[in-house]
Amino acid sequence: MMIIVNRLWLLLILYTGYDVYEKYNEHTEKLKDIQGQKAAVENTVRRNQKKVDQLSEVLENIKAAEKRMKKVEAQAIVIQKKFPSIINDAELMNLFNNIANNINIKNIQINTVGEQNNGFYFIKTYQFKASATYLQTLLFLEKVSENEKLLNVKDIVLKTLDIKQRSRHQLLDTTITIMAYRYNSNFKIDLKNKKKSKQKVKK
Repeated sequence: MMIIVNRLWLLLILYTGYDVYEKYNEHTEKLKDIQGQKAAVENTVRRNQKKVDQLSEVLENIKAAEKRMKKVEAQAIVIQKKFPSIINDAELMNLFNNIANNINIKNIQINTVGEQNNGFYFIKTYQFKASATYLQTLLFLEKVSENEKLLNVKDIVLKTLDIKQRSRHQLLDTTITIMAYRYNSNFKIDLKNKKKSKQKVKK
């Protein structure tokens, strides 16, 4: 009996040591589990960050595309103004008349000459006749060129007036042929004929 009592402390030490060992193992397992969870969370964060970066790149591309589209729209508006589908005769003739009146050109006559079909676009011709000095003619042409519409001067004829003139700026019988352009909305490219012509060339 004394032997058992004397060895009781040893049993207590062994039991305590075993209990500490078990708790250490349990703690180690929990630590491994926590580290595993941490690694999984970090991987998820990295994947999500990658998705966020990809989404940010997509948004930047969309914004850049929107800016390009706005530029294209602005250019399209400018082209439409310069190259409309319909030419308003009254509007253009009024434009020429106002420019001429503002620089004091006299005896103004404006007529339409005709319209020519050039495939995907039409050319409408106007004849402007007036009594104007050389300087007034230059100013008139300059003002016409500043207009947003696509206008072109085909020819200019200047003749001396058969009247006595005291001013050093002599009036001239001035005739200016002006061309306005519009696109042909009914024009279609014949792709079939183009393909056939290419095949013939290859043969």
